[in-house]
Amino acid sequence: MTSSKTIAGLIGPTLVAIAAGMLLNIGSFPTLAEQVSRDPALIFVSGILLFVAGLAIVRVHNRWTNGWPVLVTVLGWLFVLGGLARMLFPTGLAAIAAGIG
Repeated sequence: MTSSKTIAGLIGPTLVAIAAGMLLNIGSFPTLAEQVSRDPALIFVSGILLFVAGLAIVRVHNRWTNGWPVLVTVLGWLFVLGGLARMLFPTGLAAIAAGIG
């Protein structure tokens, strides 16, 4: 349970900081997000960071039990898969983002 709280204690404030940053930059955020989503290099780098974060979570906290700690494990696996997708297909994801926007 200690590692669950430690990881949740890192993820929670990070998500709050991201939300605050988005709110403070609400006028320029759509343009920023559009530019980032169409740059394969940034998609690749974000994939590396997401993969490492997910791998760290899964290595320390791979618990499939009842209760909220399983959410930490699921989030870790989603980070791993999302990071791999970004690392393996950065140009494809950029093309998808360009087609949507």
